[in-house]
Amino acid sequence: MSLLNEYIQKEQQLKQLQEDLQRLEGDQRLKGELEFKAKLEALMNEFGKRPGDVIALLDPTADQRSAKTTASGNARRKRRLKIYKNPKTGK
Repeated sequence: MSLLNEYIQKEQQLKQLQEDLQRLEGDQRLKGELEFKAKLEALMNEFGKRPGDVIALLDPTADQRSAKTTASGNARRKRRLKIYKNPKTGK
């Protein structure tokens, strides 16, 4: 692909992203969520809390679930220990 074609393609992608961003900026749901986030961050700063503290307060079982998923992330059955017997000595 030539450099000019790549430039034109990136320019079109940029225009598309700008249109998407403007459409999202006009969305009332996004405005509400941004307002909620700002208020929540202000409360956390006021009381000196971290996001993990808020999650633990709202969902006490979240840390247990995350521990299970990390432990089961490598959920591979353990191999049975093979014991070899020397045919000459029998040990």
